[in-house]
Amino acid sequence: MDAITREFGRHRYEVDPTYNADAYQIERHGGIAWHVLGWEVVADEDTEWTGQYVRTGEMLAVMGGDDSVWTFPPDAITPLAEGAYCGGCGQIGCGHGGR
Repeated sequence: MDAITREFGRHRYEVDPTYNADAYQIERHGGIAWHVLGWEVVADEDTEWTGQYVRTGEMLAVMGGDDSVWTFPPDAITPLAEGAYCGGCGQIGCGHGGR
């Protein structure tokens, strides 16, 4: 079965069902919740003919409260407990809730 690929803005990614938490904390970006999109994929020299993309080894994530896409190594990503972040601003520990 082919992997499911999607686009977010100009970024293309492969969905990974193991990243199914509502939000994640990312090493060295501890105060913000992130939403993991999936594995970053790029075209290679055969994509035009095969339609297949290759993984870069990095994960694409979107900062909570923003729409900027960042890349991170998978070992820097940790699931957050439900309710540990604000669903409105994306800040971990924000008292306004939104979640």
